[in-house]
Formats: sequence, C-alpha cells, structure tokens
Amino acid sequence: MEGFEINTFPSENTKKISLIWLIVAGLVIGWVNGFWGGGGGMICVPVLISLLKLPEKSAHATTLLIMLPLSICSFTIYLMKGSVDVKMSIIVGTGFVVGGVLGAILLKNINNVVLRLFFAGVIIAGGVKMLL
Repeated sequence: MEGFEINTFPSENTKKISLIWLIVAGLVIGWVNGFWGGGGGMICVPVLISLLKLPEKSAHATTLLIMLPLSICSFTIYLMKGSVDVKMSIIVGTGFVVGGVLGAILLKNINNVVLRLFFAGVIIAGGVKMLL
C-alpha cells in the first residue's frame, strides 16, 4: 500500500507513512485496550513517537484523544455485560478526572527528558508488578 502524507505540525516536515502500518498499530492498540480494559496508551505513545515522529508531549496528548472514544466503546461493552461496578466507577472516576486535569497541566510544564524517564519508569514498574 502506498504511503500518504501526514502533516503533524505546520512547523515540521511532512512525513510519509504507510497506511497499513497505521492501521496495524491502531488494531493492536485497540485490541490491547479492549482486551484488558486499558493499557493501549502504553503502546500508543511509543507508536506515535516512532511511527509518526511526534514530539513526546504531543504523543502523550494525542494518545488521550485517541484513547477517549476507544475507552468509551470498551466501557459500553463491559457495562452491557454487567461487568461494571457503577458506584465504584463514579468514585474512582471523580479522582480520575481531577488527576487527569492535574496531569495535563503537569505535562505542559515538564521537561521532555523527565517525561521520558517517568514514562519508562511507569512501564517498567507495571511490568515488574505483573511478573510478581
């Protein structure tokens, strides 16, 4: 399949990317998020950085936009299957919203190197916890 141009930012050069790679990446990210009910963002950020050459902060912010409708779809399916504790979701969701706002504010002001190290640390810690 031929590549197509994606203009990520007016200040950057236009990149040629294979449409098939973007579709495959989207399928994998969607599957991970749907299968585990989350976690697609941990794949999405590195994909956006490596495949689309997005700056790190833009990759994190873009991931949020990508994950929102995906999470809503996954949530709807889990809700229809009766797998959601609505009361607990409201309580945790309140903290989630506050944390999300604080995280977005912090993302705007954090150094890229610190962001990269923190993100890597979170991924490693999650992997270690899963192994144990």
